[in-house]
Amino acid sequence: VVPAGGYCAIEDASIALDLVLQDGAGADLENVTIGRDLTGGQDAGAGIFDTTIGHDLSLRGGDGGADLGGVKIGYDYLLADGAGTHMERTTIGHDFLATDPSTVQTGKVDRDSPGGPVTVRHDMLLSGQPADNPFVFDGMCDLHVGHDMRVTNRSVTLGFGIASFGCIVFIGLPGNTIGHDLVVTGNTAVSSPFGSSLRIGNDKVGHDLIFSD
Repeated sequence: VVPAGGYCAIEDASIALDLVLQDGAGADLENVTIGRDLTGGQDAGAGIFDTTIGHDLSLRGGDGGADLGGVKIGYDYLLADGAGTHMERTTIGHDFLATDPSTVQTGKVDRDSPGGPVTVRHDMLLSGQPADNPFVFDGMCDLHVGHDMRVTNRSVTLGFGIASFGCIVFIGLPGNTIGHDLVVTGNTAVSSPFGSSLRIGNDKVGHDLIFSD
């Protein structure tokens, strides 16, 4: 347990059951095995690399979230209440569920990271807008979803790109593959000084593409 407001660096370790980050806590993990869950309280965050999480990763809060590289999550990745994430070289065994996230980005963690594919074996669901956040953006590159991907009722001030030209031009990554349906409905590109738009391109969809409202 990392106490509220605390920090812990964990390397080359095995945790039999859970890693718990209390409110406002932070952690950096490298080459770690967690037997069951990694859970975070309000505004808890982590940098997680070359790590296996046996069951769920769950984070929430406007200052919370995680950067993931070389990570295997056994079941679900859950984000809520303004938390954000950057992912590369990551596999999620079941669902990725993000409710009111500040940002969801796949393909690269940052400009200097190696980059690589993100696989969600079942569904990927994004919805809603975090309260009082002027910088809301999603960018999906090199993402591979086994079943459905749904982006619904999302309001973004800096736009979103589900692949689009930016993946190839700016970071040299391929587009996305969705095994079943890609559903993008009820979303809004909120006017901002930086510009905002909703872009879909360079994707392969196995069943239906639905873009509405």
